Amino acid sequence: KCKYFKPGYLDYLQSYRFKPDQISVTFIPSPDDPDVGSVKIEARGLWVETVLWAVPLMACLSEMYFRYADRDWDYTGQEEQAAHKATSLLDARCMFGEFGTRRRRSFATHDLVVRGIKKARDAHEWKEGFFGTSNAYLAMRYDLNVVGTIAQYVAIAALGDYKDVAGTALDLWSNLYGDSLSVTPTDTFSTEVFYREFDNRRASQWKALRQDSGDPKVFAPRAMQMYEERGIDYRQKAIIFGDALDFEKAKELNEQCQLLGFKCSFSIGTWLTNDFKKKSTGYEEQSKALNIVIKLGSIDGKECVKISDETTK
Repeated sequence: KCKYFKPGYLDYLQSYRFKPDQISVTFIPSPDDPDVGSVKIEARGLWVETVLWAVPLMACLSEMYFRYADRDWDYTGQEEQAAHKATSLLDARCMFGEFGTRRRRSFATHDLVVRGIKKARDAHEWKEGFFGTSNAYLAMRYDLNVVGTIAQYVAIAALGDYKDVAGTALDLWSNLYGDSLSVTPTDTFSTEVFYREFDNRRASQWKALRQDSGDPKVFAPRAMQMYEERGIDYRQKAIIFGDALDFEKAKELNEQCQLLGFKCSFSIGTWLTNDFKKKSTGYEEQSKALNIVIKLGSIDGKECVKISDETTK
């Protein structure tokens, strides 16, 4: 199902083993209470190796927290809840994929959620409305499509010149994968900066944009304007929304895109794989997921920056 990966790359992944000595974990105590604080985790090494730590580090951190620090929850109803959510999305004609590995409550949760989604999809008339999961193992286990998009290209900016980095990254990616994986985020250095480098050739070539920060309601009208300025029929393009989505947000954005004539879909993570209620409240009060993120800090001593469409990010 991943024919775009070349044998040499797959051989590399098969033989690769993580190197724990690349990881450092530092506890930073609070000035008010030394027993409370924050955790700083760094991965140092070759970019081709350290980039692979991003997803498992976040997933392990979340699972450890909810296994040892916050245990006021259980798995009651997780599979059924996921099936209900999937059915609601499919009924509303919201095409979606599951992208919840990084901030999942646990692997067991993730497995229950994907199983529930698959059952809902199999029972629904609109089976193509669920387009897959970003978790390669669960895709294999449940015979689903494995899906994803180009990563944000801060590394290329750090290695070279920040000027024209979006165009450089897009061209390198498309030269390698062709049209197979032509969905790009726009917010590494803000969407407006991205559009300056997203010229007619690239806008024609790439099939879809990914919205990952900022106000999602203004994204489609602005993207429509951008394509029209380039003389490109935006109705042949698509938007993938992926920022803190739930059913109501997806439904509202889907209706907006339908009115505009834009194709759209949704990559949904935390709402699927870390949506729990506290046991102590009779499953009434929300058990909050961790707000965690990992980003490239520096390459060869050159500090890196990401400027999304949301200042708090």
